[in-house]
Amino acid sequence: MAQTAKYAGSQYASGVLGTEIITYARYLINEPTASFWNDVEMLRWINEGILDIVTRTWCLGQTEAVTLANDTLEFTLAQDYITVVTVHLTETSSGNVKALLRGHPAAVGHVQDPAEIVYWYEFDNKLGLYPTMSDTSGHTCSCYQVSVPSVISAAEAVPLPAWFDDSLTNFVISKALFKDNEVGTAKSAMQDYEKVIGRYTGDLLNKPVDKTNNPKGK
Repeated sequence: MAQTAKYAGSQYASGVLGTEIITYARYLINEPTASFWNDVEMLRWINEGILDIVTRTWCLGQTEAVTLANDTLEFTLAQDYITVVTVHLTETSSGNVKALLRGHPAAVGHVQDPAEIVYWYEFDNKLGLYPTMSDTSGHTCSCYQVSVPSVISAAEAVPLPAWFDDSLTNFVISKALFKDNEVGTAKSAMQDYEKVIGRYTGDLLNKPVDKTNNPKGK
């Protein structure tokens, strides 16, 4: 099992508008009124930055209910997502929940069959569950995903956790400097952005599974 796993961030959403990110970025590049850099391209960089941050940190999450079917290997996922984090199988009568193990399409048919689903994989927008079950009644399935952030307009709020506001601004500044052919400064700004994002991922979003199942820690 991997030593760390990323999970979605807190519900403390930014609430900062796209226009506010643009205003602050303009302040830092010393162009308070649009001239060389226009607001349309800055908004595009904001949305690029939002997607980059979510892809790197997995800070936004969603859960999709998967309707099971007998003797069926793959199920089409309806929601847009970046990646699947984990899958839970629930026995409705008892309420028992089991986290499935990450599998691979190449392993299908080559594992022991305990007459229930044990593994999951993701491929081509489909969720594979195996070994297949001849009777899935009384079971539900939940697929935990990293959600795709919506493209915001300048008047809409940034959907990220609030602590990413400065990082998003720095991303926009780096893009602006690249446009101005300030390549060295732009690369330095992007490195600072990546360093901070990496720190947030390590400190806030990388959560290792406990190595003991004893709640008393003994």
